[in-house]
Amino acid sequence: MEPDKEDLATKADSRFAHIEGLLSREQVFANTELQFQIVDVPEWKTETGASKIIVQELTSEARDLWETQTITRLEGNTLEVNMQNARAKLVQLSVIDHTDGLLLFSPDDVERLGRLSGAAMQRVFEVASKMSKLGKEDIEALVKDLGHTSDGDSSSASPSDSDAPEESSSADSPPPN
Repeated sequence: MEPDKEDLATKADSRFAHIEGLLSREQVFANTELQFQIVDVPEWKTETGASKIIVQELTSEARDLWETQTITRLEGNTLEVNMQNARAKLVQLSVIDHTDGLLLFSPDDVERLGRLSGAAMQRVFEVASKMSKLGKEDIEALVKDLGHTSDGDSSSASPSDSDAPEESSSADSPPPN
């Protein structure tokens, strides 16, 4: 005879009762605030003097998308980091509109972003990388993890220099509405 769900829940509750600060499902999903940083991009300065954008850390979903766009599995189990427009792709996924908090750029804008100033794109890329923990070491670890197969083989591919920072950044207040 199998124990019913109520019995299992009671046993689980008693096993973890001594641990303080455990989150419920609802509390986890209520924590939706993402870090952001205001970045001055003088290369993009307008006639009115506007030159700032809001860079937001990636959601898990957006990070996975950027990684799948950037890391390619080649023949066999070899992995390659494709830096073609990687900066523009990350900028597209991390810059938000100050009026509604939604992404400022669409995926259709990536090629156009890639044709903008390299210095400007690097500045925004560095902030987005820091906030989402996409430093060179993080990418190397990802390539290593993805290179493992069920029989234990791993890839020898390593990412090209991304110049991505390795520390995270944070902000204390939400973006303006």
